[in-house]
Amino acid sequence: MRGTADRAAYDRPVDTSVSSAAQSASEGAGALVPRTAEVSADVFDLIVREIPDLRADSRVRALLQASVGENVATVLHVLQHGIDVEHAHAPAAAAEYARRLAQRGVRRASKTSHRWH
Repeated sequence: MRGTADRAAYDRPVDTSVSSAAQSASEGAGALVPRTAEVSADVFDLIVREIPDLRADSRVRALLQASVGENVATVLHVLQHGIDVEHAHAPAAAAEYARRLAQRGVRRASKTSHRWH
């Protein structure tokens, strides 16, 4: 009998409405905003670890770090405040990072999938 009660606790109906999803995203992003620097550092470390080409040039790596920081902050603000993504623009460091890699002919994978166009 207990197994049925435990399973019922996990099988509750889930509100899948858009407003509920937006509210959940807003709350989650709001909780992460104070940890933006920590989240950004984790993302940056992962990118550099996964794309060895980025380790060679300290200037490009520094620009990547700024780009990641600005992108993480932007995404969290977009989610937290319900900003329409059509109104979000590429952060300055992200755009410059992409330009510099393009000028150097760095392979696409090294651009880390920034999609702020």
